[in-house]
Amino acid sequence: MGVIESLALLLEAISPDVDVTLGDDIDVNLEDVAQDADVRVIAQEGASKARIPDQDLVIINPEELQGDEYVRYQEFMRQGKKDTGRTTRLDKTEETKALESIDTEQFGDILSFFDGLVSDRHLAILRASLYIRIMVSNEGDLREFDVDQKKRDLAEKYGYEAYYMSHLVSSGYFDEGRYFQELHSDFDGGTGSEQYREEFEEIIGEKLIATFVNSDDTPFEVKNEIRAGLRKHLTYNPPADFYDVCGLGQNCRETINQAIENLSEEYSEMQTQDNDRGMERVVRIYPNTVRDFDI
Repeated sequence: MGVIESLALLLEAISPDVDVTLGDDIDVNLEDVAQDADVRVIAQEGASKARIPDQDLVIINPEELQGDEYVRYQEFMRQGKKDTGRTTRLDKTEETKALESIDTEQFGDILSFFDGLVSDRHLAILRASLYIRIMVSNEGDLREFDVDQKKRDLAEKYGYEAYYMSHLVSSGYFDEGRYFQELHSDFDGGTGSEQYREEFEEIIGEKLIATFVNSDDTPFEVKNEIRAGLRKHLTYNPPADFYDVCGLGQNCRETINQAIENLSEEYSEMQTQDNDRGMERVVRIYPNTVRDFDI
């Protein structure tokens, strides 16, 4: 698929809901755009999502795109980089702004559950992280999607805890029946919501319930990270009685297995449980079983 075909898919995603014009409001199709059109990507507050003043100029405003529109925009930008410079980027766009505007049907129940329960800032991180999760699952359209870079972008905007929270979202800890929704039942009623928010923010800020392994981590690094996490867990004593070690892919699986084996040799009383979720390797450690050790 070439850049013009990719652009056409983007415009088709936009045109049903917004005013995309070509001369006298002609519907957009592939023939409306010249093969050597100059495509300008701009960020302009209050501007329409797309304008086509003539067949040689297409203006896209990524700040206003949402949902499938933004997915198609990313595909178009990647395709443009592969081509011969038909895309001119005039201003740096703020990707997280588009992500935060998404309220998808797929994850609407999750967002509704936490709306008002956590801070607006954490809700924005949750919304963006859920959309990243959608894009990752959409392998057909987003083959080159850089998950870690998108999570680092969130961390740059909101602080490093956003990187940790986005990993928790990807692993489903905010889903129905999973930890953060189940935790709310312990604080239901009275001042429960305030207490829940305090516990929630401490868990997220101090990274108390899980560590996430990257494919380039070594067993030695992961072992030390787990040890530090268990030490912090025992210090803060969160409501969770577990500490998970998570990683996706065969490299992470082997690294986690080796790290857990090495830790088990050092802490003979440490209890663990395999909690794999599909392709994700998850080993659950029970911190209280190492409380008597100098960890």
